Amino acid sequence: MLVEYIDKIVDLRRGMVDEGKVPQSLQKPLKALESRGNPYGKLDKKRADWVKNKEFQQSCEVKILNGNHTADTLYFVDSITSYDDRIQSIGRATSRILRRAGTNFGILGAAEKDSGHEVRRFGEELLFMALRDHNVEAIQASGAWRIVTADPHAYNALKHDYRNVPPVEHISQFIAREVKAGTLRLTPVEDHSKVFTYHDPCYLGRHNQIYDAPREVLDAIPGLKRVEMSRCRDRSFCCGGGGLALFYEPKEDQRMGVKRVQMAAEAGANVIVTACPFCMVNIEDAIKVAGMEGKMTAIDLAELVESRTDDRFVSSVTAGLVGHA
Repeated sequence: MLVEYIDKIVDLRRGMVDEGKVPQSLQKPLKALESRGNPYGKLDKKRADWVKNKEFQQSCEVKILNGNHTADTLYFVDSITSYDDRIQSIGRATSRILRRAGTNFGILGAAEKDSGHEVRRFGEELLFMALRDHNVEAIQASGAWRIVTADPHAYNALKHDYRNVPPVEHISQFIAREVKAGTLRLTPVEDHSKVFTYHDPCYLGRHNQIYDAPREVLDAIPGLKRVEMSRCRDRSFCCGGGGLALFYEPKEDQRMGVKRVQMAAEAGANVIVTACPFCMVNIEDAIKVAGMEGKMTAIDLAELVESRTDDRFVSSVTAGLVGHA
């Protein structure tokens, strides 16, 4: 019926926040966002600790764009990838992909705060504006002329809610372009018992119509068998991890993530690929709740591509592509 109900729900939430009607479980992450710039309450100086992994440092250098370094491309990491132990691997995989494509990139490190995407959808408009204004200033000071992110929530905020920042691109779009250009070459899948399906994240798919790029990347991996779930693309099914739902346990007869995992199984898949850290947390948890550990696994698109990148090929091409946009 072309009724955009999400905007109306956000308006209602905004009114409830103004009246102080905030669920108890969400008060702590909101206060942490206000005081520390992230919902975990972690220190700013620890935001870039994920790059300090010894094995990672040996294979990939990540510059901090703090005035001492400059780069063409800013990798906007956002809070969940910066601080969640499991999701940090997506940050490292994204960085390796950017390096292997010869991209001159860096991160903001301690100067970055949460994108504010979930804050705005929750109805905390003033807090969102404070986070946004801080990030805009930091992005402009970095000198980068384009932004890449692996988080659809950050992508949506930077693209639609921010002003006066460089153009932003999701890592799936970046990978698809570099694979077509021959800058990234993907190696074949050896285990032919694996059947992959792609879960469309809400803020990559329905909100930004990025459906083809992730699928083009998967189909470019030789030997990869891919099936579609019955609910996909613009009719996809939310994993239930959006907004501040990762910090809030709603009462529900069946978790949305469990239902989504069941859809993947019904499609004949045993590997769920997504391109969103929020989806990854929720789907991995749903696999456990559904009792499907050992039968179903989940992996982020960046992690999958990083594992299938031919180092022998990229090592020879990136030498002539440093600074490549």
